[in-house]
Amino acid sequence: MATLVETTMDKNSQPLYSIFVEQNNAIGQDFVKVIKVDNEKEGDIHWLIVLDGHGKHRYGRLGEGKKDMVSWLQTTYNWEHLVMNNPDNPIMFLQDAISQEYEDTCGIGACCSIAKVSNNKITIWWIGDSVMKVYSGDEVVAETRVIKMSDPDEIERQAKQNLNITETPAWNIKAVNSSQLTMIASKYYHVQSGIDKEKVAIIQSLGHNLAYGSSNNRIEVDLDENKPYKIVGGSDGLWDVYADTEDDMAMVSDMDTDAKALGALASERWKQEWDYVWNGTVHGKQKIPNPDDICCVTFHKSI
Repeated sequence: MATLVETTMDKNSQPLYSIFVEQNNAIGQDFVKVIKVDNEKEGDIHWLIVLDGHGKHRYGRLGEGKKDMVSWLQTTYNWEHLVMNNPDNPIMFLQDAISQEYEDTCGIGACCSIAKVSNNKITIWWIGDSVMKVYSGDEVVAETRVIKMSDPDEIERQAKQNLNITETPAWNIKAVNSSQLTMIASKYYHVQSGIDKEKVAIIQSLGHNLAYGSSNNRIEVDLDENKPYKIVGGSDGLWDVYADTEDDMAMVSDMDTDAKALGALASERWKQEWDYVWNGTVHGKQKIPNPDDICCVTFHKSI
């Protein structure tokens, strides 16, 4: 297990941003990066990047000495090149970079959320389920959402790419509260990718030979100079063990709670013993067999 924690203060010695990354699996596929850009027109701009990779290249079709896609994004890809280009859609800019680097990304992909924070606006682009939320006080003023098969834009995307995506049932863990855990119904999505059949748990993702690619997901928040704001972004390793309870949501939205605290608590929850709940009844104690990787970033936009 490897853990990275970092906090950066603003000019008033108040927390500006914080990151937490804990790799609990051998591959270690979660990643967070914050980049500051000085801009004469817009003032200081901060870019927040959350990446949650999955899978591995199949059949060794990678090329001698070449890193797998997620390792390349974590250690080699020039993220400064992305932000300096300031693309209209950084997710598709990144997808294009992946396609130029790799002829074949069958079996491997990543969820990604990217936020651009200027003096008066927050813009977020995303693909997959690395959720970002924007809070003002205890109110969620914007959040990314996991795209569904039935969404009109997704139906149009699949038609344009001539895809035949099928579904099979699956299950995923979900915290009921800080001590109780349950299982919720989810799905796997299958599609032909070149000569291979892909299987992922989200309908949109980087990689996978573009079978789950092409994302135009975007939200904008115009900032009120009289209000404080907080951005919280993370992989499903963070959000799966936080419940939709008043206590948990208050903790996440609290301006004084940074990524270090949120990530550390998520880590504890992945390893704790839970009361397993099904149909409203507790069915004994249970631990989660395989803790997920965790990444989290918080950004504070003060008055």
